[in-house]
Amino acid sequence: IDGRPVWLAALHKWVDELIVSNEEILFVSFEGFSAWPSEGNLAGWPMNDPPGSLARQGSHPCIHFLDTLHQLLPSYIELKTILTLRNQCDWLGSLAAQMKVSDTTFVERLIKANDAFLDYELFTKGLERLRSKEQHITLFFENGLEYNIKQILCFSGYSDAVSENLQVFQA
Repeated sequence: IDGRPVWLAALHKWVDELIVSNEEILFVSFEGFSAWPSEGNLAGWPMNDPPGSLARQGSHPCIHFLDTLHQLLPSYIELKTILTLRNQCDWLGSLAAQMKVSDTTFVERLIKANDAFLDYELFTKGLERLRSKEQHITLFFENGLEYNIKQILCFSGYSDAVSENLQVFQA
């Protein structure tokens, strides 16, 4: 999602396919969409940055992606965004453990460098400006799955009856 022609061409093709579809499309991205592109456009996680790496600056790349997507979509297609944030201490620690990173000094480096990866406010405000408060909602992981699902159903325009009868099963 870094604006290279190959990415834009793929997005144009996908939008063309989306436009001819009469179905609701739900694009879900777990953690991966929150990564910043790195070498080879692979997900770039801060715990993989070698010491001395340049800090991420400015708006999150997914805001650029969503802005481009919005510009390509006809006005009759509604695009909403839902962001669920997890507290940074737990999330960064969990992600580092998943990636088998034992050197936790990356957190201190990110803070000292004022790395935009940690700037949740910049990220959420960017989505709100891009989508408007009516088209974007930010939720918190710590509120719990059942609460968040009910909020998502309400935000998405599904009936309260669906929300009230919701049963959440966790594996």
